[in-house]
Amino acid sequence: GSPLTVADAAITHAGLIAIVIEEIPSETAAAGTVLEQDPPEGDLVTLQSPVKLTISSGPQNVVIPEIVGLTVVAAAEVLYAAGLTLGDITGVFSDTVALGLVVEQSAETAAGAEVAAGAEVLRGTPVDYSFSKGPEPVVVPNLIGLSEQEAIEVLLVIGLTSGGVSHAYSDDIVEDLVVTQSPEAYVFVMPGTSVDITLSDGPEFVPVPDLVDLTQDMAESNIAVSYFTLGVITEEYHLTVPKGSVIRQTPEAGSNEAPETTIDLVISLGPIAMPSLVGLEYSGVEGEIGELPLNLGVVTEEYSETVAPGSIIRQIPEAGTDLGPDTSFDLVVSLGPEAITVPDII
Repeated sequence: GSPLTVADAAITHAGLIAIVIEEIPSETAAAGTVLEQDPPEGDLVTLQSPVKLTISSGPQNVVIPEIVGLTVVAAAEVLYAAGLTLGDITGVFSDTVALGLVVEQSAETAAGAEVAAGAEVLRGTPVDYSFSKGPEPVVVPNLIGLSEQEAIEVLLVIGLTSGGVSHAYSDDIVEDLVVTQSPEAYVFVMPGTSVDITLSDGPEFVPVPDLVDLTQDMAESNIAVSYFTLGVITEEYHLTVPKGSVIRQTPEAGSNEAPETTIDLVISLGPIAMPSLVGLEYSGVEGEIGELPLNLGVVTEEYSETVAPGSIIRQIPEAGTDLGPDTSFDLVVSLGPEAITVPDII
């Protein structure tokens, strides 16, 4: 493909006449370049015969079509049909354009100027466009430990909504605060997604088992398989509860308590055997009783021919009697032999 001026000069020099019969667009040949000739090179013709030339008008301009609002596939088809090519295709978040539709488009002229739909560019020019990925996902916040109102406010701020509200027992979260949520915290969701929350009703209360009159071993075994834990164990004398059995418990049987509550037990030492005090000096009674939970009751005095003064003649209850704690005992203390007045016999 020679330039028209060169071709015209060569034809004229050969004694022929150059005639341009058609200009057609060409994507490869510059404007004014000879594309075809008739007759072709090498044919024999008479002097001053015409040589018909078809020359290039250069690349053809095409109009950029509007593709905003089309699907990605439809946009590509429209551009190809218009004689254009696909440039950079990118996805962008959009709150207004539906998922998968073209959001915006752009192209450049041969001179580098950016143009929009409706402008003319060379055939084959690439057209860049972005498509909607829908609204930008948001991260679900952690609502655990918030009140219902606080949770609602947090959700609204980031574009989420409050869903259903339910209740459940919790040993860890204070009553009326959020204990679980769905979706879970830190996952991505679309704006407007509803988040369900569960509010704590506090620990689930369960009835305390009845341990009174059980042996200590049985009571501890029952606690071990229950929702509770063993607390403080103390011992007391008791008139009727056998030694080694539970006299009382705290909390009481049947009361509703939270799991892991400790249960304190009072274990029976059995009844107190009344010690023998007869014959002891009254001053030694306290030492003989020691730490036994008994109370000194009424102390009376009597003369005795056999028991030394200040010693115990008898006791009530008698020695060996089974007693409960805080029982009182009475003592009779000897005054020694009663003095007898000698009669006047002179």
